[in-house]
Amino acid sequence: MMSHPDSTQIKTKCLELLARREMTRLELVNKLTQRGFDVEAVHAVIDELHQQGWQSDQRFTEQYIAMRASKGYGPVRIKQELQERGIEQTDVEQSLPSQDWQIYMLKAYRKKFSDTHIIDWPERAKRMRFLSYRGYTAEQINTLLNTEYATELHQ
Repeated sequence: MMSHPDSTQIKTKCLELLARREMTRLELVNKLTQRGFDVEAVHAVIDELHQQGWQSDQRFTEQYIAMRASKGYGPVRIKQELQERGIEQTDVEQSLPSQDWQIYMLKAYRKKFSDTHIIDWPERAKRMRFLSYRGYTAEQINTLLNTEYATELHQ
């Protein structure tokens, strides 16, 4: 393990990591301290990179929400994943409402269940579990399934 590497090494490694993808402050700290860099020196370098615009938890949050939502994940799951990555709850909640969750949920639902109909309660429960696992709220799920169910009845 390195005892006290200089900030140039830390900055170089940070920029290499950030060049691959956006990272949260917590992710950078974890990766760099695992490599043996001093925690205080790492924090100082990340603060400097944040001030220069190289590292931004807000930018990471916006990109992460867009990516996960486009893959069919809902606000509950995305919120949990962001908090695990060190994003503050208030920052997550400010960024989440900007998405149209019903559209993303409908795409995930149709991809999984295509044109099959809900024929009984166990089938409905299965679909509810799937959407719940994906991170959608009970209210969002019921709105979708009630709309889908009403549409299926009139076919």
